[in-house]
Amino acid sequence: MRFRPRLDSTQKGIVKGLRGCGYTALSLAAEGNGMPDVLVGAHGRTVLLHIKSGRAKTHKSEWEKQDKWDERWRGGPVHTVFTFEEALKVCEL
Repeated sequence: MRFRPRLDSTQKGIVKGLRGCGYTALSLAAEGNGMPDVLVGAHGRTVLLHIKSGRAKTHKSEWEKQDKWDERWRGGPVHTVFTFEEALKVCEL
């Protein structure tokens, strides 16, 4: 069953900004189930990002799904960012 992914309001701008900096950025939002929102190719490595539009946990159930997904993930860190600047900083590490 396909569903329309709920994108945080900042996701489009962050993805566009990362691509503008030469990174590969692929939206994973349609996958759901707590999976990170964006897969980024940066400096020969892969970065996973959860993108949030606000500091408050307004969608608690979604945060809980993401926390569970992160706990099961064995491929390295998953970062939560709220702004393009934060995403860029993570990708430049």
